[in-house]
Amino acid sequence: MNTLAILSRKGGAGKTTIAAHLGVIAEAHGLRTLFVDTDPQRSLTDWWRSRAAATPILVAAEAADRGKVSKVAKGEGSVDLMVIDTMPAAEGDATMATRAADFAQVSVRPAILTFPPYRVCVPG
Repeated sequence: MNTLAILSRKGGAGKTTIAAHLGVIAEAHGLRTLFVDTDPQRSLTDWWRSRAAATPILVAAEAADRGKVSKVAKGEGSVDLMVIDTMPAAEGDATMATRAADFAQVSVRPAILTFPPYRVCVPG
């Protein structure tokens, strides 16, 4: 079983959307996929409940319970890919998820870069 952790320091960066799409695509390509929603906001869980499809399966868990969920998924051999949707943070739970994952995807919010004003010097 491979584990993919979806991370972001800030909310609203598309973390849950990416987790949902990657999990559904993996399932559509024959990988038995498990979502683990460790974000206290539970947006992935809300999205999952609104669907008609029963797969990928989903477990809403506290970040500290992620290891137990992983152990059960590996032990049963019924999961090929576990996708963990984490809470927005750079420390704590997100760090634990990253260390446990085979792959990590970091979502960032797009922003316009602002710099102090510069003078353009044109020779001549």
